[in-house]
Amino acid sequence: MTEKIMEQKENHIVATIFPTPVYKANWQTEVPDTFSEGWEMTQKDIRDILKEELREFSDRGVTRLDYRSENCYLFDDQLKKLKEFIELHIKQYVKKVWNPAEDLDFYISTSWLNVVKPGGSIDVHSHSNSIISGSFYAKTVEEDRISFYDPNLKRRLSNSCIEITSSVQSQEPVMLYSENIDMIEIPVNDYDLLLFPSWLDHSVTPNEMATQDRFSISFNVFARGMFGDSNSLNRLKI
Repeated sequence: MTEKIMEQKENHIVATIFPTPVYKANWQTEVPDTFSEGWEMTQKDIRDILKEELREFSDRGVTRLDYRSENCYLFDDQLKKLKEFIELHIKQYVKKVWNPAEDLDFYISTSWLNVVKPGGSIDVHSHSNSIISGSFYAKTVEEDRISFYDPNLKRRLSNSCIEITSSVQSQEPVMLYSENIDMIEIPVNDYDLLLFPSWLDHSVTPNEMATQDRFSISFNVFARGMFGDSNSLNRLKI
């Protein structure tokens, strides 16, 4: 890890440290064999949910370009196979990112449908009362992507105090490091799953390429179990 971060390619080193883990998987390309048999049924369930939710929006006269379902517990009574698929990847995310010593139960606490119509967007936000958040992309659009924002508040404040303008006349391109960008866009495709820390700000910016509606199922994850260490006086049972 250290050698890779501090790899020297010229006569100097620029190290990018303390990254934020964003996890990505895809049902069709990475789904385990145990879930493959339920894929067609899950597709039908997703289409049925979309039709039901869109009908409710239409009946209520919703005209916004972006809206979310009133049902925040989609996984409680539908999409069982999809929930199992997501839970498997939540376990892998926890193992790779934290590898907790205690046997903790990470569970999906809420789940809801997002609809973004052409020209629509979702404002910058994060998720409270949650540890991990994620989205499953049931239907994406042309050049679809999600934007994540730099969580380092101190860096944001320093950048706002001193504005550094890059010279457009420079013959050498400016290298992009975590120190000189404040937003990263991650492309998403149909049936992609993203997992990320709930505190990480994210948004969906207006997509000029979109010609159809965009559907995603978002969710929050919390945990049960014994947290902390009695020697550090922070032992907590939830």
